[in-house]
Amino acid sequence: MTEGGIALGMFDHSTYTTGQVTIECDELVAIYSDGITEAENPSGRPFDEAGLESALVAHRHDGLSSIGAAVVRAVEQYTADTRLADDLTILLLRRCTTPTPVGV
Repeated sequence: MTEGGIALGMFDHSTYTTGQVTIECDELVAIYSDGITEAENPSGRPFDEAGLESALVAHRHDGLSSIGAAVVRAVEQYTADTRLADDLTILLLRRCTTPTPVGV
């Protein structure tokens, strides 16, 4: 999807275009704060979208709470447990074919 605009909440009065996408069965959607992708290792290199994608792919078959925890662990390991400069926030959505119990 290419629709969108500047990062959400960055500037007052920002405008955005809307788009539409169909989430197929078992696809995962990740909405995350920049604290995840901008977290740096001791050399100053950011975790970046590639690090996030790698963590998501490695745990894609896990429950959502486990995937979120795995992403946070991956960032903490990448940064060598140094003090993080920003929050680590991630919201995960998955379309399922059968109902999944709450909290899974």
